[in-house]
Amino acid sequence: MDEPASRPFPAFLATIFPQADLERAEASIAVIGPSGDILWVNPYWRQFAEENGGEAWRDGRGSYLDGIAPPLRDFFRTVFANVLLTGEAYEQDYECSSPEKARHYRLRILPIGTHALVLEHSLVDIRPHDTERVAGAAADYTTPGGIIVQCSNCRRVRRPGTRAWDWVPPLVANLHPKISHGICPSCVGYYWATPRTRRPSRP
Repeated sequence: MDEPASRPFPAFLATIFPQADLERAEASIAVIGPSGDILWVNPYWRQFAEENGGEAWRDGRGSYLDGIAPPLRDFFRTVFANVLLTGEAYEQDYECSSPEKARHYRLRILPIGTHALVLEHSLVDIRPHDTERVAGAAADYTTPGGIIVQCSNCRRVRRPGTRAWDWVPPLVANLHPKISHGICPSCVGYYWATPRTRRPSRP
């Protein structure tokens, strides 16, 4: 099957951000409309999507909000609306670790008038994981309905019947076919309860 063609660079951006600069940036960049529809993504965005199981958003199709766990969709709808209304940029730090490395990113949201937003996800910290390792089997984290619940922020996995969210490298490296995303209580309290503009120090 042929790969979908990349979206053309939005003409209204050309006088603000040179296309070549956004395409060369070592950050995932997306341009979205007021409702969250993706208008354009840069090559780094596509590369990150391919390497992290986000093929559905690799070519910038659909809504940016579709890639956000339901508990945070309303949060981001409000953020997007406020940025467009006030014309003020927004920053938010968050964790998105790989099986091998603890990774922290910074999201910057820049308004383009009242009709678009530029979203930039840039890496601010990467290091080996601490000794926190749980070599559990998928069966230990599967609900009676056959679903595994993973935090879409830190990627820890909820242990059914308990309040524990464990770091399980095999379930980060290989997504379970019946995975559901949520936000663990720790991430809600640390990253999302209030806007953060500093680099996180949490493991």
